[in-house]
Amino acid sequence: MNDIYFCRNDILELIYQSDFQGSDFTCPLDFHSVRGYVNTLEFRDNWVARDIEGYVFDKELNSVSYHPESKLRNEQRLPFQVQCSWNGVAVLNSKPFYDKDPLRFRRSRVDTGECSASECSLLCNDFWDRGYRRIIVVPEILVSYRLQNAVLLGPKYNLTPNITRTLEEKIKYIDGPEKVSCYSLEGTEFDSPSQSEKWVNYTSSGTKVL
Repeated sequence: MNDIYFCRNDILELIYQSDFQGSDFTCPLDFHSVRGYVNTLEFRDNWVARDIEGYVFDKELNSVSYHPESKLRNEQRLPFQVQCSWNGVAVLNSKPFYDKDPLRFRRSRVDTGECSASECSLLCNDFWDRGYRRIIVVPEILVSYRLQNAVLLGPKYNLTPNITRTLEEKIKYIDGPEKVSCYSLEGTEFDSPSQSEKWVNYTSSGTKVL
C-alpha cells in the first residue's frame, strides 16, 4: 500500500474480490484532480496501468480502457481484467514471494535491454513470468494521494451511478497480450518517464491465463 487516503471498506472489498475472482493481483483505481481544474477528477497512475491488450490506461475515469469488454465492465463498475495495475494499493497472491527464488520489488535489468519501467510494472511482469496472471482492477474502489482530492470524491464522482448491470460480476479470464506499451524512465534527474513509447515483451513463459 502506498501513502493513500482510503476507506476501510474499500480494502475489505479488494480482499473480497481477490477471493471471489480468484485473482493474483487486485487493485482499485487511483485519481487526482486535473491541474488547473480542481473539481475535475481523472485517473492518475497511467505509467503503470495497462489494459488486457497492453495499452496505457486513459485518463478518463469512466473509460480507462478501450478494450470492449473492459470498457463495458468499467462503465458498470464491475471488476475487469488487465495486464498490470497498482493504483495505490494491491492485494497480492503471496505464493510468488515464498516460492523457490522468491519474487521481490526490483529495478529493471537495463544490461539485458529491459525497459526501465516502474517497480510495480516489473512486479506485474514477474507475476506473469511465474504463471500468476490473473490481474484485475475493481473500479468501484477509488483512492487518492491527497486529502484535497479525496474530499471531492463524493460530490464530483458518483461511485454508484444509476446503471443497470447487464454483465456477471465474475470475470471470464482471457489470455494476455503479446507485448505491452512501456515508457522508460532513464537517469536520475526525472520524476516521470523520459523516453517515448515502445512496445516490449514482458514475459518469457507465455501469456496464457488458466
